[in-house]
Formats: sequence, C-alpha cells, structure tokens
Amino acid sequence: MTSVNGYNLVAAPCCGVITSTPRYASINSMAYEHWTDGRRVHTLMPPGAGLRRCVCGAYFLLRNAEKVGFEQEQVSPSAAYVEDEELQTALNAHLSKDVEIIVRRRYWQYLNDPYREAYRIHRDEVKAKAKKAQVFKAIIQNWMPLNAKSVPPASGFTVPVYLLSDEQSSNMLRLLTLLEDSESDGFLEVAEIYRELSKFEDAAEALAKYKGDGGITEELITKLVMKRSNAPHRYQV
Repeated sequence: MTSVNGYNLVAAPCCGVITSTPRYASINSMAYEHWTDGRRVHTLMPPGAGLRRCVCGAYFLLRNAEKVGFEQEQVSPSAAYVEDEELQTALNAHLSKDVEIIVRRRYWQYLNDPYREAYRIHRDEVKAKAKKAQVFKAIIQNWMPLNAKSVPPASGFTVPVYLLSDEQSSNMLRLLTLLEDSESDGFLEVAEIYRELSKFEDAAEALAKYKGDGGITEELITKLVMKRSNAPHRYQV
C-alpha cells in the first residue's frame, strides 16, 4: 500500500515560496490497467510525475525543488496539483525543458484517453461475442452428428482503429524532439511515440538503441512494431 510519513518542506524553484509535499513511507506501483503510452489506470501510485503549479503561476517539478525542512503534520500549504484538463493551458506558459517533457507526456496520454474508452468497449464486445460462440459450440457438439459438427474459426486479437488528430501529432512530434535531445535513456518511450505515429522503421531503430530492461512493456511494443500496429494497447503486469 501507499502510505505517508510526514511532509517535506520545499522551496519552489521559480520564486522560492515554501510549500509542503507528502513524504511517502511506501509506494504501491500496482495498477488495474497499464498502457503502452505509459498511462496507468486505477493506481495507488501518486500520479502526475510531480508536476505542480506554484502560487506565482509558474509550473515546476517537485524533484527540482530544494528541500528545506520537514513537518510531521501538514501545516504549510501545498503547491497545486496540475489536473489533466489544465495541461493545454500549461503548454502556453514559459516552461523549462524538463517541465515541458512532463507536460507533453501527460498531454499525450490525456489525448489518448478517448481511445482507451473505445478500446475497452470494443474488447468487451469481442469477449461477449466469444462467450456466445462458446455456447453455440457446446450446443453444436451436444446435438449434431459428429460429421456435421463445425467450430467457427477463432479471430485474432482486434482493437479499434487508432486515428491521430493534428493536435495529437503536433504534441507527439514536439515530445520526440525534446526526448531525443535529452540525456536520458528514453528510447523505449521514443519507440512507442514513433509507433503511434506509424513510423515503424524509426520505432524499430529506437528499440535497437534501448539498453534497459523494459520487461513486458518492451516485449509488447516490439511485437506491435513488427505487426505494424499503431494503436495504444492495454496490458497487466
């Protein structure tokens, strides 16, 4: 489980105002849904990548704020958590490179949310049809002569068509530029963005550069690149 043990006092890097932030004694990273674009749904892990809006209106990351103290009970005000609906507004502000990466990453995931709902509906419908097919198969096997029995062919794993808007494409291309210019080993994320943009050769090249252990995420993205599928996919770990 995720639990809090007091509050760190930090100075916002923009104007130096002191705010409080929970100090986590433990963090549960489990989620009901994992997605290839990095979105986690119904997770106990603190969301948002530490993106905050200061009282002065600037956006900053908690990891860039200087720790100046500690309090067991929260007395000092906390910086405002940035909701998904505010991300577009944040993009119009003056952002440092590392803050812009977080904002655009979250905006990419946020703009994919309508597709997630279409994906869930589609998969539920497929499962319902498969269940009906199993009932039909049982009836056929129980009542028809052996030489007359036939089983409908199993269909492959299907998902709805994934179409990008101009806004999505523009944001993803800018995020690609930021990630490729950064010093972090973000090739797995770069590969996923290229894949969703249907740039499968570029995605394969990014995967070849990835030296981390991406586990099931890396395995799934690799398979989807090989299949030339551009849609975000859901999985569990």
